[in-house]
Amino acid sequence: MKGSKILTIPGSPVSQGRPRLARSGHCFDPNWKQKKQVREIVKQIYIEEFLQAGHVSFIFCMPISKTMLKKGGCLNLHTKKPDVDNLIKFYLDCMTGIVWEDDCSVSIGSAVKVYSAEPKTIISLRERTPLDIDLDALQFCESPSYERDCLHDF
Repeated sequence: MKGSKILTIPGSPVSQGRPRLARSGHCFDPNWKQKKQVREIVKQIYIEEFLQAGHVSFIFCMPISKTMLKKGGCLNLHTKKPDVDNLIKFYLDCMTGIVWEDDCSVSIGSAVKVYSAEPKTIISLRERTPLDIDLDALQFCESPSYERDCLHDF
């Protein structure tokens, strides 16, 4: 993939729910219907090869509440539930097997929830580069104090 690819998935963003236990005793994913729908949309949009080491960023455009419409604001950050990590997990799972073989090869960039008159999820995909590494964290991992402070128990 050269450059970046933008995927726009219409509709209110969906968050990953907790696994449920059926009466028969087996676990199931409560979001399986939504995942199937989103996977079909991603298959239609993304027709390229797997990303080997992907970098992904998200903009979750949440629906505007009726009270917010009355107040006249719509470009505010969304600070209520669902949590952004559950939103990310849902969409990473939906893209597994289509965009990448496994989401363990993906690094996550920015993710933001905003109010929008048109609810949707915007996903930016690109190959990961060395510039995506957090240099502060890398310096911490290579410092002698890291070995002294973190590895003394091993």
